[in-house]
Amino acid sequence: MGIVLSVGDGVILARPKGATPPDLADAIRANKAALLRLLAPDSGESIPPLPIDLSRIADAIARNPRSPFLSDLAIATFTRAAIGAQRVIDNLPEGIKAEARYKCRGIEHRIIAAIAGSNYQTAYELADALIRLPDELAELALR
Repeated sequence: MGIVLSVGDGVILARPKGATPPDLADAIRANKAALLRLLAPDSGESIPPLPIDLSRIADAIARNPRSPFLSDLAIATFTRAAIGAQRVIDNLPEGIKAEARYKCRGIEHRIIAAIAGSNYQTAYELADALIRLPDELAELALR
């Protein structure tokens, strides 16, 4: 395909710019941490995995923007929720972690679909579900 991947400041760069097909870009985003380890193994950079792919959500918002303030607010809301969920997932028993990540990815896909349909009300409701998810995940750990 003639696409070259490199790392700059912890970001994966694809050149020539704009030549990466959307499905390949999605795969790169989904596997960012592993690719960073392969492309820059000596960087010492460790990117903790989050239970949702914030870059996919940010891309959906960029494709269906509202005001800059509301777009930034949405990204901040999803980021806070993802970090909260990850903190809980880190403390779950191993057998439950996969189920917890699966639930988070399901919410992520629904958020992206809502944003793509310009249904920000549903996206924010899903953000609330993601924010509440750490409590639900903690309850899973108690079972």
